Amino acid sequence: MLINLAQVQLIREEHANARASVERALTILRKAHGDRHPWIASAEMVLGAVALAEGKPDEAYEHHSVARDVFAEVYGEASENVALAESNLGRARHRAGNLAEARVHLERAREGLLGSRPPRLRAVLDRLGELELDAGKPCAAQETLTRAHTLRSEADEESDLLKQARAGCSAAK
Repeated sequence: MLINLAQVQLIREEHANARASVERALTILRKAHGDRHPWIASAEMVLGAVALAEGKPDEAYEHHSVARDVFAEVYGEASENVALAESNLGRARHRAGNLAEARVHLERAREGLLGSRPPRLRAVLDRLGELELDAGKPCAAQETLTRAHTLRSEADEESDLLKQARAGCSAAK
């Protein structure tokens, strides 16, 4: 319940409240389950999201690393939860300006989510496309974002990122 509350508070940009809620949840969960339980990993993911929203990408990376390790231990390296943690690790590294390391994590996430629910894979492809744009590679971004767009419903318009990539790629040719 506290983790759900923290997620709502995060959406409302009540970062201090979200942090307090998830930290309280972690205290309770650790007493009940120890440090290596999937609920601990889920709470760490939320705490990482809070840290990222607060502009603390290195702290976010630490929390997502804990989550990734617990998910891998409990569910195995090939689990969707590990892939989602990898995506968040990539996002944290991207925000910290480490594009090379961000790419490694996002590629792992993409590989781990192939065949999973389209919205999750689409989100990772969007992050990879954004990374390519930030790295000055609009044509690579266009290719990745086009793949993401194909996972959307036909009624959806192209994302702003895809439009930006198309424009940059056309200008580069």
